[in-house]
Amino acid sequence: MADGKLQDPELPAGAIVATQAEDDTLAEGQVRRNDGVVLDPAAKNPWYVLATVAGEQAGNSILAVDLDLHARNRRIWNGWMCGHMAEADRAALAEQIGLPPQELAPLTEEERAGLDKRFAAAFPDLAEADPVPKLGAIVDLGLTYFANPVILWQYVFVWAPSFNEAHFAGSAFFDTAHFAHGASFEAAHFARGASFEAAHFAGHASFVTAYFVGAADFLSATFSGWAVFGSATFSGGADFGSATFSGPAVFRATTFSHLADFSDGAFGAQTVFKDARFLEAVPKFYQRELHQDTSFTTAESHWPTITPGIAEEGKRAYTRLRQLMLQLEKPDDAYFFFRQEMRCKEFEEDHWWNRVPIALFRWLSDYGYSVAQPAAGLVLWWLVPGFLYLFHFAGGIIGGTAPVSVVGPFGLSFANLFAFLGLHRVYFGDVLPGLPGWLQALAGAQTVAGVVLLFFLGLGLRNRFRLH
Repeated sequence: MADGKLQDPELPAGAIVATQAEDDTLAEGQVRRNDGVVLDPAAKNPWYVLATVAGEQAGNSILAVDLDLHARNRRIWNGWMCGHMAEADRAALAEQIGLPPQELAPLTEEERAGLDKRFAAAFPDLAEADPVPKLGAIVDLGLTYFANPVILWQYVFVWAPSFNEAHFAGSAFFDTAHFAHGASFEAAHFARGASFEAAHFAGHASFVTAYFVGAADFLSATFSGWAVFGSATFSGGADFGSATFSGPAVFRATTFSHLADFSDGAFGAQTVFKDARFLEAVPKFYQRELHQDTSFTTAESHWPTITPGIAEEGKRAYTRLRQLMLQLEKPDDAYFFFRQEMRCKEFEEDHWWNRVPIALFRWLSDYGYSVAQPAAGLVLWWLVPGFLYLFHFAGGIIGGTAPVSVVGPFGLSFANLFAFLGLHRVYFGDVLPGLPGWLQALAGAQTVAGVVLLFFLGLGLRNRFRLH
């Protein structure tokens, strides 16, 4: 029984921690996940047997795929799945996925006999009950352990399959697969990466909490309905280049451990990256069209720590994100990406004298966005000199000979800080000339600091309240 507790906290919940050889409570082919859930072997799943009638693949590399074996498997699957369709519909579908129409034609008597023979061997106890799946049945491949590579190139799924909580120990290739009513891979675990290049999801596609250990390839994939990757984890690279999302795309709380590339293609509906985390690389959105209802997380902790190693590429990626946010008229998001862009620029500079102005811009105003930082600077430049003036006049104030009262030093400090108000002429015309040189120099520094900090304060108010 699964208790939800992780046997090894260092591993994800879907990682395999025990096989029958290590745990005699497991049946043949079964495995136990890190969270205690027991998975059944793919060899005992009738849908997997149907998908691999001619035999299973052995090599995990794409170069090791037995293309002839794959073609024979694909023919049986697609003939079984599409044989009931009208000839015109089959022809249109075959053209879409790049196959000759006869590949989707009904199974011949010889092919059907071979299919029955394969199932009789796989399920000897059910031979009389015809274990071959029925048309229209739920395509359930969930809670299944796929020990061998899964090669489903150009497979047609007329009904939405469920791979929920499945574990792919080998490579998983779904390139150019056609999911006529979507598919569900919720909590699926891909131990060696997965490829859905040019796959077509005509309905709802769910990868909620899916875990990709290796690279995840969705290059040129098409999502016609909802595409939900909420809380999924991409521990390798995630390539969504040229992928098209016609329906809402949800990447809420998704973790991208390495580069996520969304270049080219388009998001045609609401797109959510709220609470998504990009740990090591800034995502790429070059030439990508975004829907106006697009949201990103603007918490700095959700974006990669900027280092000299990622500064150059990071700056370009942040520049593109800033441009996109300006196009969508999202000034707050745009200014967040501008600040990230400036942080990268600071790391890009080769010489310290080029980095100093950028660092000052950051310290004094968070690159022109903060109101609190310049306001705090003004208060600091008022109080500290004020106490220094008070220390200078302390003896005279006590003896009654000072030209100012006990609050006068702070008034003088205020007048210096905001010299443009002309308070010197009204209240302190005779005081400033009598100060020692170092305090006069401090007064001049206050005047300069006041102008700079007031500028940054106004800039922060302008940017914060969108007074463009």
